Amino acid sequence: MRVSGTRRRSNIISAISARGRLWFRCYGGNLTAVRYQDFIKLLLEDVKGEVVLIHDRHPAHVAASTRRYLKSLGRRIAVFELPSYAPDLNPDEHVWAYLKGCFRSEPLDLDEDFASSVHATMQSIADDRRLVRSFFDHPAVKYVKDAISW
Repeated sequence: MRVSGTRRRSNIISAISARGRLWFRCYGGNLTAVRYQDFIKLLLEDVKGEVVLIHDRHPAHVAASTRRYLKSLGRRIAVFELPSYAPDLNPDEHVWAYLKGCFRSEPLDLDEDFASSVHATMQSIADDRRLVRSFFDHPAVKYVKDAISW
C-alpha cells in the first residue's frame, strides 16, 4: 500500500450523554478556554435543565476564566473533574477510540478531504443514539450509569 507519510489531524470538542446524545464541533487551532466556554454555551442552549459536566484537566477546562464562567452558571451546571491522567474514566475517550477505529478500518485516499470525512463520521456517530449509549457500557465508565441510577 502506498502512503504519503503525512499525518493528518483534526480538532474536535464533544460531549455525550448516557441517553445517547452527542454534541460536537470541529475546529482549527488549539482548544482554548474561550472555545471551550463557547461550546458549553451552545450545549446549554440545546439542553434544558441541569447539566452534569465531567471533564479532564485540559488547560482550557481548568483556566481561571473557565472556572469563573462555570461558577456564573450556578445550579445550571454541576462540574466534576477527572483525575489528572485517567482517560479510561472519560466517556468521550470511547468516542475518540471509535472514531479512530473507523479510519483504521477504512483509510482515506490521499485526495480525500480529511476534515470533511471526520465531520461526516462524527455526524454518523451522533445520529446513532444506540452507539453513543454503548460508550457507557465500558466498565471504566460504569460509574456514570451508577451515579444516575440507569
